[in-house]
Amino acid sequence: MHALGDPAAGPAYREALAAAGPAGAARVRTKLARACLAVGAVDAAARCVDGVDSTLPRERAGLLLVRALLAWHRDDLDTAERLTVEARALALTEAGSAEVSEVLSLEVMLAHASGERRLTSPAQWMEAYAAPSLAVLALDPHLCVADYLLASDQPTATVVAFARRVAEATAGTDAVRGEAFATVLLGEAQLAAGDLDAARDSLGRSLDLHRRIGWVAGEAIALEQLGELARCGGDRARADRLLAEALQAARWSPLCSHLLSRVHATLVRNCDGAQALAAVARAERDLADRQLCPVCSARYQVAAAVAHARVGAPAPARGYLDRVDALGSAAGRGALGAEVTAARAELALAEADPDAALRSFADAAAWFTELGRRPAAQGCRDRAAAAAGERVGPG
Repeated sequence: MHALGDPAAGPAYREALAAAGPAGAARVRTKLARACLAVGAVDAAARCVDGVDSTLPRERAGLLLVRALLAWHRDDLDTAERLTVEARALALTEAGSAEVSEVLSLEVMLAHASGERRLTSPAQWMEAYAAPSLAVLALDPHLCVADYLLASDQPTATVVAFARRVAEATAGTDAVRGEAFATVLLGEAQLAAGDLDAARDSLGRSLDLHRRIGWVAGEAIALEQLGELARCGGDRARADRLLAEALQAARWSPLCSHLLSRVHATLVRNCDGAQALAAVARAERDLADRQLCPVCSARYQVAAAVAHARVGAPAPARGYLDRVDALGSAAGRGALGAEVTAARAELALAEADPDAALRSFADAAAWFTELGRRPAAQGCRDRAAAAAGERVGPG
């Protein structure tokens, strides 16, 4: 029932707990905690496993993983990492493949949240997640793993192939949450690659799946990406409507601190000039006093930097890019690194350094091309051509 995204999973597990007796309590409580996490009830999930232990290796690994997820939800990354390390040691020696796969997911989530590459590479995670045993376990944090994949050095073709494989494997099965997760990732990767028709189909199906099971975080991402799709097609009014829906959904999600900044990033990109600065101002008011995920918020920092640079305000633009630099190595690799490089080109133009701008646009275009992100690469080439034309002046 949890895999189906059925809200009745929690009550069903409670009934099972009453009938399980002491011997099966740890296993059922772990499943009940997962069902609570699936609907964003973090405190209820914590109560499910409070004081629970087991001598069985697989049950102990499951408890450690749930407690690591709880720590991640509460932004206690040190505790989450410590518990994940313990679970990894147990899973590799005495537990099963599902536990090993989930350890890899947690390691990627921690890498994403901290802005550093830790024990698991994106490629390792994709290989592990392709197993049906893990696709059934899709939870809110996996949406951050998807963002990590899309910001990584994995070509869009690789991510598309992975997402399609998982979506096809879960379609028509009990793993509706896994299918919903894979389908939104597929649409995001197709959109990044410039395959707009395929992205429209995938994102539309993903929105339907997430709404069917009440997975509000995935709904917010699907709406945000459909807004980005409308923006790419030049329909800014439709983009604004979809993004307003995405903001509303994000506010209801346990992943609010991860989702709001990415929706605001697209809202900023959907405007030009003074309107873009107004969108940044609205975002700043909305994000003030929130504890934001550093990597999830990076695309907003980049969008805000570009908005300021394009109206000739280099000082605030540089300030936003300095925040991205604080992520360390995460800001210098993969798709995020290419976006930062393109933003630095915009900053160079604002600082009247066209030679530096042209070099950075060329670097970013090459980088995006290598990753299979054709629209972003073409955007950099177009901006470079405009900058070169302005430098030469009318002939």
